[in-house]
Amino acid sequence: MSIGSFIALLAFILASLGFGFYVANFSNYNKTYGAIGGVIVMLLWLWILNMSLLFGAEFDAEMERGRELQAGIDAEETIQLPPRGTKRSEKLEKHEEEIVDGERLSAQHTRVRTDPSRDRAKTQSHDISPGAG
Repeated sequence: MSIGSFIALLAFILASLGFGFYVANFSNYNKTYGAIGGVIVMLLWLWILNMSLLFGAEFDAEMERGRELQAGIDAEETIQLPPRGTKRSEKLEKHEEEIVDGERLSAQHTRVRTDPSRDRAKTQSHDISPGAG
């Protein structure tokens, strides 16, 4: 568990407790909004959850950026993390190579079929048949 995820979890618990206390004691959503008040409270609670998760992720990103700057990596604007895995990019690269090979084979096949000297040779061989003449 990273420091940012721990901070996000702690912020979420504290914010949920505080929001629950506020909703129970000070707000009157049901009086104001009627039956839809529960939906509004739930959406506000989800927004608080989202903000705590984003805060934790931002904290982790800034910690990583600070480590990269201390290591001498250019991370003034963005962090320079290596990819977690290259399986997908290697698969995509192989797929692109297969497409290029297919296009090359298609172009070769098209050239062979449209070569006029081959077409003349085929028609001449068909004109000369063993029983003709």
